[in-house]
Amino acid sequence: MAGLSCAGVLVAVDGRILVDGVTLSVVRGGSCAVMGRSGAGKSTLLKAIAGLVEHSGRILVDGTDLTGAAPHRRRVGLLFQHPRLFPTMRVVDNVAYPLRLARWPRIRRRAEATRLLAEVGLGDRGGAWPDELSGGEQQRVALARALCGAPAVLLLDEPLTGLDLPQRRDLVGLLQRVRAEREVTWVIVTHDPDDAAALGDTIAVLDAGRLVQHAPVEEVRSRPATAGVAALLGSAQLLRGEVRGGRLRLGPLRLPVDHGDGPATFALGSDRIALDQQSLHRPSRQAVSLPGVIAAAVVRGPHRVVRVDTAAGPVEVAGGGVDRPPGSGVEVWFDPGDLWPIPDAGGPPTPASPAAERGVR
Repeated sequence: MAGLSCAGVLVAVDGRILVDGVTLSVVRGGSCAVMGRSGAGKSTLLKAIAGLVEHSGRILVDGTDLTGAAPHRRRVGLLFQHPRLFPTMRVVDNVAYPLRLARWPRIRRRAEATRLLAEVGLGDRGGAWPDELSGGEQQRVALARALCGAPAVLLLDEPLTGLDLPQRRDLVGLLQRVRAEREVTWVIVTHDPDDAAALGDTIAVLDAGRLVQHAPVEEVRSRPATAGVAALLGSAQLLRGEVRGGRLRLGPLRLPVDHGDGPATFALGSDRIALDQQSLHRPSRQAVSLPGVIAAAVVRGPHRVVRVDTAAGPVEVAGGGVDRPPGSGVEVWFDPGDLWPIPDAGGPPTPASPAAERGVR
């Protein structure tokens, strides 16, 4: 099914490459969350799709090549980090502005804007001025404006940044509802892994302008392509050891792996480790334990997280063990089948302490 297709998209400004030959596709009605560190090229990629920066390569929407097409003819809606509402226009006219550019009659464009405002939960605020709205309400107005003209693709550039937690939750819920009701292809830039998981079917990770991984959300979270992807999402722990004769050495453990000899790094989904065998995400007779020492216990969002120093490196585990003080010996349990090799990520770490190797209690 057609949707959005980028083939070898390259953007260079003053000789500096910002987007380096990105190729990715999003099916019609699908959603892709684009992640990466600051300066990775995320917003620039969105601007290329919208026709706001010059680029080479091809961009197609529902099979139509957009090469040379003006921004207002691309059937692309934009929602930025900041709402960018016109302060001298009432809310209804802000929403209707794209239709004004398209030369819709005033009565017709105002009727469409009023309908869209109702869709985003602001049907009674059309006569208000932008400065009379909260930040979350202003972003809803910007979303209504982005939906004007029934775009085939909706581009969202950090739309949740700057909102407080209740406003973020409200807007995430609204975006999920709008997406369910409309067959629009979504591309959303975000720094937040939770937002990416809530709003994306897939995650695309950029690094220095290059696409390093694009896959379904759970695959990127549990099987990151690089150590950088694992660190960015925070959804996988990295265990470093050495392979000899088809066996991975992680401290006292010797696990069979399909991997060449030498230093090796494996990712392990953060939701697939526990401090006791019974708490694993699924029962497993193959589960093994890696001894370690509690370094700290902290509150992170709704969870308490225990940092454990092991011979294979530091591991963070959500859940149990918080009643034990730092320095206590523990065991980190996991199923070896959940290990995922990370290429070129370095070898064994230096153990944090002799106790980490021994698992002293």
